[in-house]
Amino acid sequence: VMVQDGRITAVTRDRPAGAEAIDGILAPGFVDLQVNGGGGLMVGAGTDAAVLARICAAHRGLGCAGVLPTLITDRPQVTAQVLAAGAQAARARIPGFLGLHLEGPHLDPRRAGAHDPALIRPMTADDLAQLVDAAARLPALMVTLAPGAATPDQIAALSRAGVIVS
Repeated sequence: VMVQDGRITAVTRDRPAGAEAIDGILAPGFVDLQVNGGGGLMVGAGTDAAVLARICAAHRGLGCAGVLPTLITDRPQVTAQVLAAGAQAARARIPGFLGLHLEGPHLDPRRAGAHDPALIRPMTADDLAQLVDAAARLPALMVTLAPGAATPDQIAALSRAGVIVS
């Protein structure tokens, strides 16, 4: 495998003269779309680009080539902080950082599971604007929501903005 500037440029049976030989196994890396933490850290209050870098590095060590660090339902201020950290991580080109996954807060309170039911709420116009803006600043943004917590127009707007709606 010939690599130049961090990119695969060719796959060949013959090693060109002067090429560095590395003995090992070449295998595809996994991609994980829901990673709530790693390396002893969780995505949440206090998350910044350095935290996201440590989470990504921990998962790389486990065979994940890329991850979507995931915030579960939290306060609006925490969501804003994590979205800002994700944009910073994207600008810094953190290895393994593919974007963010927001699991909530726009869920069905009757199916809260591990989410704090007191923080689950319907999507507002401000929420929609924040997500559309974040989608433009992130390599990928996945949002898990309950169909009853967002209008069809809001879901369509998210999709048009490039958000992966789950």
